[in-house]
Amino acid sequence: AKVLRYLSRFVKDSKITQILKAQKDGAPAVEPPSPLMKMMGYFSVVMQSRQHCLLGDYHSCLKVLDPIMGAEGDGTSETKPTGIYVRVPICYVTLFYHAGFAQLMARRYVDAIGTFQSALLFIFRNRLVSRCDQLQKWSDKLLALLARYIRDGDGKRGVHVMRQGPIPAGSWGVGMLTRAGLLAQRI
Repeated sequence: AKVLRYLSRFVKDSKITQILKAQKDGAPAVEPPSPLMKMMGYFSVVMQSRQHCLLGDYHSCLKVLDPIMGAEGDGTSETKPTGIYVRVPICYVTLFYHAGFAQLMARRYVDAIGTFQSALLFIFRNRLVSRCDQLQKWSDKLLALLARYIRDGDGKRGVHVMRQGPIPAGSWGVGMLTRAGLLAQRI
């Protein structure tokens, strides 16, 4: 409870929600107290979403992420995301992992698949730039969640959505998703 209180305080003091809403609406920019506080606000929003996921409060996780995901789009579009979280690959993957997991648990399956696809695409594009073993671990987690959904969930609809999703047929994504399907058969 203390951790969530501290994170909420950072979000409030950094004015990050007002900054992101102003960006989304095209209103005059709200000035953060300092650049450090703006970064702390972003970090606090991402960590709040993580805490809510760990506590099993998935709707609160999505509500906390709404300023970031709402200001930047859901990440599944063809446009390039421009948020601060794009600068740090682990932050991007963590953000999209927790958003996708919360969407999956909230039974928003199509949104979850799109979010996971965006994270996997980001990992693939950045794997040569940042040679971080953690990115491979995150991609394995994301593939395992997709495979689990294909096996346990409404798999036929999930496979259809993945084939029609933002990753074009014939690209690396089909191989990754086939791998997820093979994982689903083994689980």
